[in-house]
Amino acid sequence: MNINNELDDEDIMSEEKSLEDLIENTKKYPSKSESWSKLGEFYFYELNDYEKAIENLNKAIEIDLHNEDNYIKLISIYKEIEDHNNTLKTINKLIEMGDNKEDNYLMLCKYYESINDYYNAIDTIKKVIEFSPEEYNYLRLAQYYDKIEKYDDAIETINKLIELGIAVNDGINYFMLGNYYRKKGDNDTAKINFNKAMELDPSYRDYLENHNLDEETEDEYIV
Repeated sequence: MNINNELDDEDIMSEEKSLEDLIENTKKYPSKSESWSKLGEFYFYELNDYEKAIENLNKAIEIDLHNEDNYIKLISIYKEIEDHNNTLKTINKLIEMGDNKEDNYLMLCKYYESINDYYNAIDTIKKVIEFSPEEYNYLRLAQYYDKIEKYDDAIETINKLIELGIAVNDGINYFMLGNYYRKKGDNDTAKINFNKAMELDPSYRDYLENHNLDEETEDEYIV
């Protein structure tokens, strides 16, 4: 314990042996978010007491509005109990108060994906791309368009990715183009793109030779 009688990481670790110790920490250090956070963690992970965990993590957040870890812990609890409204509310608060905008928007995007809300996922991944115009973010955007059968938008997204020249492996991009053209019913253009995919990445040859172009292909390229 330091001489200023303030809670630090060593204090927390040494005093988190029991629920009683953690409760005592909140009494000794009521203005320290760490004490409430550790108590909330204990209620969640050790006792499965979601109500108490939420209560204590919210106290931790009230004390330190910019500590992203506490929001993430709270989000985990809301996901666990399938409280969708509070999950979204807390992720959006994390985006507002946290510094790591890219990762936090991506968390929101993946949550929308998990509940099959692809329209909001599209809007959110576009924000991620503003921070990080990387290949995997464009691939994710194209897949969301695919999910809502907006194949022209998916094709435009992949073509933009190819145009930017940031792809690690253009084989997957031409494979995806082929798949989207196939879903549009344009098998001639689909074959052109599938052939290009095989040219760039021979590993697609076995896959394509063993699948009928008229059949649905699995989303094996999900990122």
